[in-house]
Amino acid sequence: MRVLGTFALATLVLGGCIEGELDRRSIIDRWRVLAIQADHPEARPGMDVTFRPLVVTPDGAQALHGQDGVRFEWVACVRPEEPPGLSGLQYDPEDPSEACGAARIRLDLTTAGDGSATLPGSVTALAWPAPGEASAEASEIFGDAIDPAVVARLLETVGLLLTVELTVEEDGEHIMTAYKRITLVDREDLGTNPPPPRVRVGDTWVTGRDVAEPWTCEPEDGTAPVLPPDEEVVLAPDPDDDGWREEYWVLDITGTLTQVRERPYYAFLSTDGTFDQEITRAPIREELWVTPEEPGDYPLWLVVRDGHGGMSACRATVGVE
Repeated sequence: MRVLGTFALATLVLGGCIEGELDRRSIIDRWRVLAIQADHPEARPGMDVTFRPLVVTPDGAQALHGQDGVRFEWVACVRPEEPPGLSGLQYDPEDPSEACGAARIRLDLTTAGDGSATLPGSVTALAWPAPGEASAEASEIFGDAIDPAVVARLLETVGLLLTVELTVEEDGEHIMTAYKRITLVDREDLGTNPPPPRVRVGDTWVTGRDVAEPWTCEPEDGTAPVLPPDEEVVLAPDPDDDGWREEYWVLDITGTLTQVRERPYYAFLSTDGTFDQEITRAPIREELWVTPEEPGDYPLWLVVRDGHGGMSACRATVGVE
C-alpha cells in the first residue's frame, strides 16, 4: 500500500484553512503561491531543472524577488523520500515535516534575479539510485523488499519523486513555504507542461500564448474584457486540449502498471466576486463567475494543471463597469 501511495495518480489540491467557515479558495486576500512551474516536470537523472514561481500578495499583485522587501529562498531535498502528500501539491504547510522539513539531505539553491532557481543535473543524478543499490533504495523508500526487476520497471515508467521547497519572506519575516515535486524517471519520452492558458471571459478570448510577459494573458482582439457588475459570466478554457494531453504510467489499485491520459484541472482566481466551482476538471471546463459589485479593474487568473506535475498559468485584467 505504501508503494501505491507513493505512485498514486496526482490530484489537484489548493491549500486553505478553516476558521469558522470555509475559506473561498479562489479569492486572493492573503499571500498565495498560485503555481510553481518546473521546466521539466519529468526529468532524467543528470538533467538540470528550473523552477519558476507565481506568488501573489494579499492585494492581488505579483510578488517579485528582490522588490519591496520580498525574497525567495529555495531548498532541494536531495534524496527521494516517500511523499507525505500528493505529487504537485503546492501550499503553505503547517507541519514542518512536510516539503523538505523531514529530508535528511537538504541543498540550498541559488535564487536568480527573476526569482527562479535551477536544480543542477549533478543533484538529480545524486538522487537517483545506482543500479546495484536500487533494491536497497527502493526498500528504504517503500518499506519492504522489492524484487530488483520490479524496481527497474518502476524506475523506467513511474519514476521517483523529488521535492523542491520555496520560502517567501518579506522584510526578513517568513511569509509562507510552498513546495513542488518533479518525477525523476529513466526513459526518453518525458512529460511536459501544458501550453499557456487560453480562456473566454464572457465574449472575449484572452491568451497567454505568444505573449512576451510571463504569467500574462492578453485579449486576442486587443480589447480587454469589460463586464457589468454583479453579473454571472461564463469562463471557458480552450476545449482543444487533445494536442497536449499526454499519457503516463501509474500503479492502479491492484498494483498493476497501466497507462492513463492526463485529465486537466482548471483553477480560477480573482480578488473579488464569487466563483461557482473554483476548480473544474475536463471535460467540464467551464466556470461561472459572479463579477464584483464595485466597478474597477480586477485580476483574473487561470491555473491549468495536467494532473501529472505539469502546469501553466496566466493573469488577465478584467474591467467591471
